[in-house]
Amino acid sequence: MMRKIADSILIATSYKCNVNCKYCYAKKSKKVFGEEMSLENFIKVVNLHYRNGGKSIGIIGGEPTLWKFLGEAILYCKLKGIKTTVFTNGVKKIPVAPDFIYLNVSQFFSSKRDKFEKILGFYQKKGVKIILRYNFDQQNFSFSKLEDVIKLSKQGGNINNRIDLVPIAPYKIEKKLGTVVYKAVLTILKNDIEVKLANPLPPCIFSQKERGFLKKNSGYYTRCNLGILPLVNPDGKTVQICSKINSFKSLELFLDKFPANSRSVFKEARSLLENKNNLPFKKCSSCIFFKKRECFGGCLAFK
Repeated sequence: MMRKIADSILIATSYKCNVNCKYCYAKKSKKVFGEEMSLENFIKVVNLHYRNGGKSIGIIGGEPTLWKFLGEAILYCKLKGIKTTVFTNGVKKIPVAPDFIYLNVSQFFSSKRDKFEKILGFYQKKGVKIILRYNFDQQNFSFSKLEDVIKLSKQGGNINNRIDLVPIAPYKIEKKLGTVVYKAVLTILKNDIEVKLANPLPPCIFSQKERGFLKKNSGYYTRCNLGILPLVNPDGKTVQICSKINSFKSLELFLDKFPANSRSVFKEARSLLENKNNLPFKKCSSCIFFKKRECFGGCLAFK
């Protein structure tokens, strides 16, 4: 467990964004942790991470491509031998090719579709490994859109033969959501494409048979991974245990004395998860899955 947190971290280089997703945490976060990271702070964070044996970073936002130092940052990581992954909405080019791109396909279904397709073609020519992410909430899931994402994935080349399904809050704990997710996973698998459920979902929305199938075929998990992948904020001074929960530590204390101080993060994460007051729904506290510590209501950020 400790090794994971040393190997990789997330860095929010900018909470600016060029789209307005209703579920995004960036608007709230930038008021607390600043809007943009300086290049100097980025290098400081990378150096600390490298010294602790860090092997990779994920650059997130907001929208990372709006950060004016993104190219320099990726180049610096290459010099240090640290792999970079950029999470982007695909409507602005990344100036220097990272090792991986997680591409949110939401803009493929917007007025910016032409721009999205051109930039996707640009990344394909550059040979960057791409994973498609389909963010959806309980109200707007569309199987016709999913078919379009499948067609994108089948373009092959450097587009990974995998689609990440990302269920977004708010949602209701009900069988209807479980049915949609299960059918979506089946649809992707029938097209010979791998699928990953990228957020935890409560087991109670699935049948026992569905749970077993999803665990085997989609990496489905029920417990929040809170604390495993810390997020460095744009202020360059603080680390959050989750991008959507305002609970943070000093960057210097966290990374400078790794792994001793990371234990306090795990301890805090566990206390947050096991606190009944943090459960998204009251009925969760009497649920057999909560009592067996197999589920904490999905994701605390869904509250």
